[in-house]
Amino acid sequence: MGRRDVSVGELELYETAYLCGGAERVALVVLVALRQDGRIEIAPARRRVTVVGSESHHPVEAAALEVIPPAGLPLWRALTRIAAHPAASLAAASLRDRGLRRSRRLRRRLSLDPGEGLRRAAVLGAPGIEDARLRRIFETPDPQLAEWARPKIVLRSATANPAPDGRRMKRAAKQLERHLTRQAEAAEHDHGTGHGADHGGGCGGDSGGDSGGGSP
Repeated sequence: MGRRDVSVGELELYETAYLCGGAERVALVVLVALRQDGRIEIAPARRRVTVVGSESHHPVEAAALEVIPPAGLPLWRALTRIAAHPAASLAAASLRDRGLRRSRRLRRRLSLDPGEGLRRAAVLGAPGIEDARLRRIFETPDPQLAEWARPKIVLRSATANPAPDGRRMKRAAKQLERHLTRQAEAAEHDHGTGHGADHGGGCGGDSGGDSGGGSP
């Protein structure tokens, strides 16, 4: 017997997000959802995420609130941590069990009619966030992360290096995550000695960017 045709309305929010953009899209959507109902705050200038309310209604929400410490996180790092959490992949398992993990037909339907509210953000990513102010926070590249991702080459022409693409930004986010971890470990060893390493420009994180993928 053939597989029953599934309508887009039968997809749960995070299934839609995963189908259209993977774990990075799930991370974006859950932060938008938590921000909209006041459980987190995202500082527009610093792009730092802090938890205001700890109540969760979904495993992905619980994971997002779990990975953000009391002091908060830069947006790009929060996105990276949520996307890496096992809860962000629960939707993938659900889609796989229903034979929908790679459904081009459903993705095409969703792209033609992304809907509104959180579903629109799940389908389109940051451009689908209806709150203009919040959308700018997710769409504006973080200057520190962008500089980290920028190719370290000298062009023959006098023009500046081109802006990093999404894949380079994702690689940079992972590299910066490792760098910050090493920095924290070094600080623990050198605490009180006055001889901590100088980690230079752009390596501290008080602001974040979008992951179409994700970032700290």
